[in-house]
Order: sequence, then structure tokens, then C-alpha cells
Amino acid sequence: MGILDRRVTAARVPGAISTAIARVLDKGGRGAPLNLPGASQYVVQSGSVPGWFVPTDLRLFDFILGRQLAESVAGDILEIGSFEGKSTILIGYGLRHDEVLVVCDLFGADPDELRVPKEGMGAYDGLTVDSFDRNYGRFHARRPQVEVCPSSELAGRIPGRRFRFLHIDGSHAYEAVKGDISMALDFATEDAVVVLDDFRSPHTPGVAAAVWEAVAAGLIYPFGISEMKLYAAVSEHGHKRWSNACAQLGAQPRWESEVHLVHDRELVRLGFVARRGLGF
Repeated sequence: MGILDRRVTAARVPGAISTAIARVLDKGGRGAPLNLPGASQYVVQSGSVPGWFVPTDLRLFDFILGRQLAESVAGDILEIGSFEGKSTILIGYGLRHDEVLVVCDLFGADPDELRVPKEGMGAYDGLTVDSFDRNYGRFHARRPQVEVCPSSELAGRIPGRRFRFLHIDGSHAYEAVKGDISMALDFATEDAVVVLDDFRSPHTPGVAAAVWEAVAAGLIYPFGISEMKLYAAVSEHGHKRWSNACAQLGAQPRWESEVHLVHDRELVRLGFVARRGLGF
């Protein structure tokens, strides 16, 4: 959490004041402007929402969702694994009025009762759907479609849905991630972006195995990576489009980038340089 985040949260700054701060940021004051309308107001207060969402990924979500809106890319949005809503709230600003955000999480349900892997679940003790609802409701009037279930059961609950942006951050067990990728591809639009969390963390080897297997099999086409997440298209055409866009983004002020060649395709490594005292 940045210094400004802590000051706003600790002082319980009124909404009107935080909105004014957000407008300054949107105009390029101390922070680079965001693309999603209203998102800057949330970013100012995001430190009050528990969870993990580093500045680079926050900016990449904003960049991708903003371009999808600007380019009239249609479709719903899916997030598997939300915790208390830190990334979900930002995603909510990328919805059109006729689109739906689907959120799938166990939200504290017993993994043993649901017969799902317990790997990595210790960090989520005490999580409830009520805490998610409270956090999300502070910033958005319209509640997402929340499915409290294992992701392996999600397909039967979303018939007919097609997603343009899919954030997979649920179970870190190999078989579960493999299943999540397969399910995501079944419900993705032709120009969808799939984001996979913890693809390289030492405590999530199952994620790495499932992700790179999918890449090697030609199921997903990674165009960008951050320290925490891998960003992939679902087609060659989508890969070219987004890798070019990421290369252009990486050339902008406050961004660092490097282009790698993986499976004969360009993969852009990106990092957003947050200013001192301002985490976003």
C-alpha cells in the first residue's frame, strides 16, 4: 500500500475528497492516467481492500479492458478466485451495462466437503462471500454473478456465456489449473484475453506446469508477462495484436519492457515503475 493509500484509508477520507484526488490522477497529476472511467477513485482507496494486486498488473488490466471497450470488443468477464475483491473491483469498471461479470470462488467453503485440492488454501482461512460483497458494493451498485462453487462445477452454471476477459486465480493445484484453462477456452470469445496468476511463483509449481503445457500445445498464445501474471490470447491473430500493443505500452514513460522469443512468438515482459510514495 502506498503512502497516499494509507493516508486516505487511515483518515477515512470522505468520498467527495477521494473523488477529487482521483480526478487529479486522471488528469495526469502525480499518477499516469487510467483508461477505465471511474477506476482512479478506486485505486486511491484500494489499500483498504485486502488482497494482492501489484501496480503493474493493475495497470495491465486497465490497459487491456480499456482497449476492449474502445475497440468495441464484446463479451462478459470471468474471474476464478477473487478473495475479497481487490482485482474484481477494478475489473468491474471494464463492464458495459449489458455485460455480466461472473465471479467463482469457494469463499470459505470447506475444500474437504467439496472434494477439491487443499493445496495453497491456508492463506484464505476466514474468507466469506459477505466480505467480498461489502468490498465490491463500496464501489459498484450492480453486484456481479457470484458462484460459490469449485471451478470444476462452473461450466454447468454459465451456459451460453462468452467471455472476452478471463482472470484465472483459483486453485494452484496442477489438475485444477489445467481444468480451468480448458474450461476458459470453451467459453472464450475469439479475441479473448486470458490472464493466469502465479505462473512462476516457487510455491505454485502446478500452475507453471499447467500453463506452459497449454502454451506448448498451442492452446493459448502468451503475449505479455509481469512478475506475477501471464497474459495470453486464444489465437495467433490475437497474439500479434496484443504483443504489438504491449510493446507500444512498454515504450511509454514509467514502463520497463523487454521482448523475448518463446515458441517463435514475441512475449513482452512488462513492469510499471510506481513513483515514490504513490503505489499506482
